Amino acid sequence: AALQARSWPEAKIPKPRAPLIRQHSTPQSFENGKVMDSMPSFDSKSSTSSDAIVEEGETGVQHVTLYNGGPLVFVLRQAPLVLLSGSLIAVSVLATRYPMSFLVVFYALNVHTFLRNCWNAFFGCIGACMTIPSWCNRNWSLEVEKASGAYEVQHYVIIPSYKEGFAVLDATVRAVAESMLARRCIRVVLAMEERDPEAKSVANKLLLKWHDSFLEMFSTYHPAGLPGEVAGKSSNTSWAFKEVSRRARSLQLDPGRTVVSVNDADCLWHPNYFEAVTLDILRMGLTESAWLIWQAPQLQLRNAFSVPLPTKMTGYASALFEIGGLRCSWDVHFCYSCYTMLLVLADNVGGWDVDVIAEDQHMFCKCFFASIHHSGLEAQKPKLRLQPVFLPIKSYLVEDACGSTTWQGYYGSLKARFVQARRHCQGVNEFSYVLLQWAEAVRHWGVLQLPLSAHVQVFRILWSMLCVHNLPYVTLFSIILANSFFLKQFLGDEVDDVTRNSWHLTPPNAACAALSGTVLWRHCLVIMSMPYIYVAACMLQVLGQWAVVCNFMSRSPELPLDASQSSVLLWPKEGDASELNLLVNPQEPAVNTVVCDPSIGTANSPLLWYEELGGTPTWPLLQWRSVMLAQSLLETVLLSWSVIIIFGFVPELLAVWHLAAFGVQFKYVTATKPD
Repeated sequence: AALQARSWPEAKIPKPRAPLIRQHSTPQSFENGKVMDSMPSFDSKSSTSSDAIVEEGETGVQHVTLYNGGPLVFVLRQAPLVLLSGSLIAVSVLATRYPMSFLVVFYALNVHTFLRNCWNAFFGCIGACMTIPSWCNRNWSLEVEKASGAYEVQHYVIIPSYKEGFAVLDATVRAVAESMLARRCIRVVLAMEERDPEAKSVANKLLLKWHDSFLEMFSTYHPAGLPGEVAGKSSNTSWAFKEVSRRARSLQLDPGRTVVSVNDADCLWHPNYFEAVTLDILRMGLTESAWLIWQAPQLQLRNAFSVPLPTKMTGYASALFEIGGLRCSWDVHFCYSCYTMLLVLADNVGGWDVDVIAEDQHMFCKCFFASIHHSGLEAQKPKLRLQPVFLPIKSYLVEDACGSTTWQGYYGSLKARFVQARRHCQGVNEFSYVLLQWAEAVRHWGVLQLPLSAHVQVFRILWSMLCVHNLPYVTLFSIILANSFFLKQFLGDEVDDVTRNSWHLTPPNAACAALSGTVLWRHCLVIMSMPYIYVAACMLQVLGQWAVVCNFMSRSPELPLDASQSSVLLWPKEGDASELNLLVNPQEPAVNTVVCDPSIGTANSPLLWYEELGGTPTWPLLQWRSVMLAQSLLETVLLSWSVIIIFGFVPELLAVWHLAAFGVQFKYVTATKPD
């Protein structure tokens, strides 16, 4: 009955057409069950040059790059290094020479960090406890059926991949296939790397298994060694998007009703994500939705019970940061990992750049400045906006391919996490990129001709980047200086001895008693009270992380977790009437259904997104909510500082140095996943 209610005439499903264009690469495609071995693709052309700005094709979009350039580019590349190292040196000088000035800076840094941590944790708690459950419990299928024109919105899902195993990609494709829009509105692009020796084999297996699940499914192969490119996700996505754009034009799809989503190789969309985006587009109209980037919070906890504790802590913190950033309406938040935009926006900005590492933040900043320049006649107020979709994405934490059960595997997992943190910190490149974009905008329009809101938004973007890549480490360094040097040097040996012997558990009044009646007594009280002040922020963080984990592991009883929610029809039981139909014509699944292999699940198994609960813990009691709360508290109190230093401070220092010395050229190392 559910399948009949959701069926539609086969004639209404748009049929992809293959345009005839000269072929360079040979992506494979499945159209309506037929294999096409020679789908054409774009020519390989580099969009970079030795200048900071070059014209980008027919769109007239200016390509601003840090890849090459003159003195301005070189100077701006030094900015992150100068800011971070200069801040650390300045704090050191103030602590040793100018104690009163140091105290002012110390207070300002800690108040800012305290408030920012509190509001991010608060909004993260609200999002995890209230917003996400509310969104997950909505009947999206019914809303789509009632919406006029819902099936006119078409989706392209680009899955960039390099040396990913079949099992990882198979689960990713299955998650997309479990959307009720899959066979009617979704086209999947397997964006493979030509330099991967297993790419064609893995892609062919996925195409053979899943081609009937979507309106169209095809693969592209990004050539290696193209001039002006930095090998990585962005250049691969750029190559695949050119094929998407060409096919969409050939099919005469409305770019204002065609959606492009970037899907990391190990990320599972919520089964209703694409329905939510479709309804947003219908509700807002093109004027507003043309400058939107849709973003769902990402929960990197698919293997939370098997990874080392420091790695798991970074997953908790990242998930809370993403939820809190999306839930807080006044803060600047960037798209991350998996995101969605209209084809008209992606086309207007010339697609993804090929010379960047952090393609998500870069695309956000690129689209932001495009919204200022888009009219061509005068500078406009920035229109780009991140649109939250509180249907979480589930992904893996980085882990050694052999797991973390042995000492060798445990060390390998920690090393892999450091390598990933090193790559993530290279996103500091975008700070220099935003400065370069702003400088070119001022040079083109004039500083007074740019709207005030543009200058304000640029400052907010830069400040948000500093809050990730600079201020936390300067604050941490100031705390270390205050406790290791400042107390003894300026507040006296008595205070230092009390502090050292009592591990900061002595009440501030007792610790500062020797300074009673002096000017420094108040400052001593503030410094000695810092650990107690941060208890509030720490508890909010712990509660937020606990809420995230509980949300990740919960199965909502209000959701019907059966095949009627998606386009997937699980393999029939023996003797089922539908089994005979499959035996008669196994290549022709029923309309609006995809026949799944028995290895995917049983007839009563839930959707894949609900099956991912963090893996199997060593002891079952680790899944108890009370135990998870206590564990999160202990991990935060005992390990948070060391985790911040190892996976934050050290990689950040290496990143700013690399940008200043070598530019944006960087060896992109993909994160390893458990086998």
